Amino acid sequence: MRARVLAALAAAVMVAGAWYVRTDVIEKDGGRGSGSSEQVTAGRIVCAAELRDACEGDPEALEATAGALLTAEDARASGVGAWVTPGPWAEIVEAGRPSASAELGFESTVLASTDLVVVVRKGANPCAADASWRCFKDAVAAGKRVSAPAGGTFVRLALRAAAAGAILDKTDYATNDLSEGDAPNLLAAFERAVDASRGFGATSVSDFVIKTGSADAFVTTAADADLSGVPTAIFDIVTPTPRIRIDATASYLRDPGRGENDRLRDRLVDHGWGPRKTGANGLPSPGVLFALREAV
Repeated sequence: MRARVLAALAAAVMVAGAWYVRTDVIEKDGGRGSGSSEQVTAGRIVCAAELRDACEGDPEALEATAGALLTAEDARASGVGAWVTPGPWAEIVEAGRPSASAELGFESTVLASTDLVVVVRKGANPCAADASWRCFKDAVAAGKRVSAPAGGTFVRLALRAAAAGAILDKTDYATNDLSEGDAPNLLAAFERAVDASRGFGATSVSDFVIKTGSADAFVTTAADADLSGVPTAIFDIVTPTPRIRIDATASYLRDPGRGENDRLRDRLVDHGWGPRKTGANGLPSPGVLFALREAV
C-alpha cells in the first residue's frame, strides 16, 4: 500500500512539473517573440546560392529566402534560424517588411569581404582610361556588352546600386532619388542592356573567358574572378571607382558561438574572400537597396 501511495505521489509531481514547464516556460517564453530558445534553435541554416561552396547549410536562392522572410508573420514562422549571405540581406529584408510587422530579430556579423570588380578583355576594355562606374554605365548606354550574373543575386543588386550612383552622380542617394527625373528609365535601360549581353553567352566568369565573342566585360566579385591558368595578356581585373565592397554576412536568431563563425570565415577565405573589412562599403543603406531590388 505504501509503495502505491508513493508511486501515485511521484506521478502527480511529474504531471505538475510538466504542466509548469509548458505553461510558465514554453508558452510564456513563446509569447515574447523571437527571443525564445525553442524558436531560435528550430530554424534552418540557409546559405545564399552564391556561397553554397563555402557554407554548410541549405543552399537557396537569395530571392526565395527573402520572399519567405518578407511575408513571414515573425521569426518563428520564417523557419530560418541562420542566413549566410553576400551583403546585408537580413537588414534589407527587415527594411522591406511592413512597419506593423514584428521584427525578425536577426543579429548579423560580417565574416569576410571582397570587392565588386569588372573582368575585361584587353583591347576591348571600354574604360581603359577611366576605371569608374560612370564610365561602365556610359559604355553600356553606348552599346558595349557588359554582362553580369543573373538578377536576384547580390552582385547584380550591387551593380544596380553602382549604376544608380553613376546616374544620380552621388553615392549617398535616398530612395526618393530613384524615382526622380530620368533615373527610373535610365536604370531600367541599363538593366535591359546587361541582360541582353548575357544573351550572348556571358552568364558567368568562366563562360565569359571561354566565349570570346560573348561580351567586352563581366561584373563579378574579386572572390569569383578566378583567372588562374588564363594568360594575363588577355584579361584584366579592374576595380572601378567609387570602390564597392561586398561583405559576407552571417545573420542569426541565436548565439552561434565563435567556432561556427570561425569555420565559416575559414571556408570563405579558402574560396577567395579576403579578411573582414569595416567602414563605408560604397553601397547605399539597406532600405535603399530594398528599393533598388524593387525598382526594375
